[in-house]
Amino acid sequence: MRKFAEANADFRDQTVSPAEQRNRAEFIVTAIDRFWETLKPTGVASPNFEKAQLAMKEQLKLRSEEFKPALFSALLQQVEVALEEMKPGSPTTGAKP
Repeated sequence: MRKFAEANADFRDQTVSPAEQRNRAEFIVTAIDRFWETLKPTGVASPNFEKAQLAMKEQLKLRSEEFKPALFSALLQQVEVALEEMKPGSPTTGAKP
């Protein structure tokens, strides 16, 4: 999942059309969703991750010409930070009671 989040720089590449960027974003969001669904039963919780994930899905609801690659890049960076916070031993790591 971290590799997908680290792809945030790819969405700042101005040589790629917004439509192509949106297609890439769909793939990344689907992959991140699947990984998150496998992690949730372990008790991992991250409100920051879930907020960024929801915002990424909202971006995908837009038409291709409305998709904002720079915003999606920023959201992927938020996912990357949330993943870092979820590492074992991190003070913000939380298991659901």
